[in-house]
Amino acid sequence: MAIEQKTEDSSRVGDYWKEQFAKNRADASLWTNNPIIAQHIYRLISDGSPQHWLPWFLNDYLSPGVVFEKSLSVCCGDGMHEMVLANSGRVRFVRGFDISEGAIAQARQTFQNAGIPPESYRLEVADANNLELEDTFDLILSTGALHHVTNLEGLLTTLSKRLDAHGYFVVLEYVGPNRFQWTDAQIGVINGILRQLDTRHLKDNARKELSRPSVETMIATDPSEAVRSEDVMRVLEEHFMIEYRRNFNGTVMHQLYPLLNDQLTTAGDREFDNIVRLILWMEDVLIREKVLSSDFVFAICRPKNVSASAGAVASHPREYRYVGFIDYYDGRNIAGWAANVTGTDAPVTVEIYVDDQLQATGTADGFRQDLKEAGYGDGRRGFNLALPENAAPRPLSELRVAGSEQVLSTRRAVAFGGTVQP
Repeated sequence: MAIEQKTEDSSRVGDYWKEQFAKNRADASLWTNNPIIAQHIYRLISDGSPQHWLPWFLNDYLSPGVVFEKSLSVCCGDGMHEMVLANSGRVRFVRGFDISEGAIAQARQTFQNAGIPPESYRLEVADANNLELEDTFDLILSTGALHHVTNLEGLLTTLSKRLDAHGYFVVLEYVGPNRFQWTDAQIGVINGILRQLDTRHLKDNARKELSRPSVETMIATDPSEAVRSEDVMRVLEEHFMIEYRRNFNGTVMHQLYPLLNDQLTTAGDREFDNIVRLILWMEDVLIREKVLSSDFVFAICRPKNVSASAGAVASHPREYRYVGFIDYYDGRNIAGWAANVTGTDAPVTVEIYVDDQLQATGTADGFRQDLKEAGYGDGRRGFNLALPENAAPRPLSELRVAGSEQVLSTRRAVAFGGTVQP
């Protein structure tokens, strides 16, 4: 009976997603289809770049000489991300799988229409909950797939065994409440915003309120939707070392945007666009201040033993493998963190540049519990620096590592009316 139920659920999931990818791209009410929101997400993921996260990873995060022999895409759908890989010149062979036969048929047709040589890709039907792989991959991609997987432990065990010792596992994921059972805090904030807006800014010019969907409705529509989303990061961290992680929020905007009048963005309504920006800013603040948790995460993962692997440092995208972020900047004081992820516990010396001029230098050795919990050694990776008193305040600051040209993060000063995340 359990096997029959699993087969029935798999068939329903496959049928649902046969047309869903194309529908999502055409759906103006989907939050990520709003260009203001999309660029905000990309900036959160990359610490400032407005370009799509996949070209950013391939062309900016990775060094120019990195070329992958074979990639694997988990639940690739109709193959849009795989087309980017195939056309990038950075991946020699692209492989992807999805439970939906219809989606895979569309992906194959897309590749054929684009003239991609058939010997350079393989797109197949397979179930992530019962995945068997014989190959090894140096790049694995999972974009919104893991929160649809019931057997997370089995899938991630398989992927960890099949990821090359110097490989990358890139994850873009929903990690919010299971089955979209939004928290009281989320619902309260969203409905509070809806009550403040003029009805012309609302869908169908009607004031509605957000409520939790019933679990029964969720299962009837798509049995896989957010089935174990709350477990994704925990299980991911059990199987991989997370080298780079950024929240891209969605805790408010994901559910709120479908209730807004998206036609106003299409029409170029500046007032509506500014409301969208204001909501994004508010969401940033609520998550930064830990009033809400981010429902979406971007992570670049490596094998657990990558820091001890011969040649691992040379394969990393950045010369010294630094990561960091500016959490606060008011034109006079700046705080954040920086770390070297090659395995050394030595603190990083950071440099603060304003208008491309060095303004402050310090050691990132302050204790931060959040960094310790995220796996950055003993957590002593924070800094809090003051700019010189005689320096004229400027709105934009950059964080760099001493002796490196790598810009880890940029931030606009709150005193100059900048956003929390430029």
